[in-house]
Amino acid sequence: MIPLLGDAVSAGAKTALRAAKTPEIFASRSANIYNPPLKRPRPFEADYPNGAAADEAGKLTHDIDGRPLGRGIIAGRQVVGGTDVAVSPAQIDAITERLIGTLPQAVAPSALPRRSVGAYVKGFEPDGQIRRDIFFDQNLSPVAQPRVVAHEAGHMLDDLGRTLARQPGMDQTGLKRELGAVYNDLNNPQSYGKPFTPQNNGYAKGEKSDRELAAEGFRAYLSDPNYIKTVAPKTAARIREWVNANPQLKDVIQFNSLAPLGAGVSGIGLFGLRQPEEQSQQY
Repeated sequence: MIPLLGDAVSAGAKTALRAAKTPEIFASRSANIYNPPLKRPRPFEADYPNGAAADEAGKLTHDIDGRPLGRGIIAGRQVVGGTDVAVSPAQIDAITERLIGTLPQAVAPSALPRRSVGAYVKGFEPDGQIRRDIFFDQNLSPVAQPRVVAHEAGHMLDDLGRTLARQPGMDQTGLKRELGAVYNDLNNPQSYGKPFTPQNNGYAKGEKSDRELAAEGFRAYLSDPNYIKTVAPKTAARIREWVNANPQLKDVIQFNSLAPLGAGVSGIGLFGLRQPEEQSQQY
């Protein structure tokens, strides 16, 4: 993580919130979030039952679904026989800078929405240009900071995919159940009792909760590809097709992990194509 500390940056965050016309603000309300629990690694041969295409160095040239793997940072399988590889905090910084033009920025708590520890902000400048930023509380612990930034990067990937979409949303059957399990694993401080939902963190049901589920799905894939292919294979397949086939995203970030049997996926967006909002929102 590359923190940009100081009053000047905090003032810049406030300016971004003010300057962005009708902003959407996706705010992290808790620093008490967790990495995905470890799962038994899936054998390479189970992911590539018909063999894997690779270059002379053994680097995979195609994802599990047969799509080319390009120059982007890869979350998941990278080499023949290799294990799933997570995306590091430094790589998330690099992905963010390439996609929105700025690094995640550490700011004073007062620069963030109330009761928030991080935020992904999307709005429009007076000249009509889209502006996107990721901010996080400069006082976060070294453990919490990369998790909060990864969550906001999840909002960024979800938003960019929707903005660039040219197709309607897909059948959501099974996804919300899977994403609910992922959200519980990554947010519940207890391993027993009722499932932990976005409502436990203060998000209303519906669109706001859906956005949080999607962001945590991306965070899970970035942090532990083996986990999401085990717990949420349909969600992993949808993310993979969405990003790996997108010309604006595939040279920056790609995903490669289990393609579940029979989980055909098409279209773009975890929860459908969203139209521009008419007024400010905070998630």
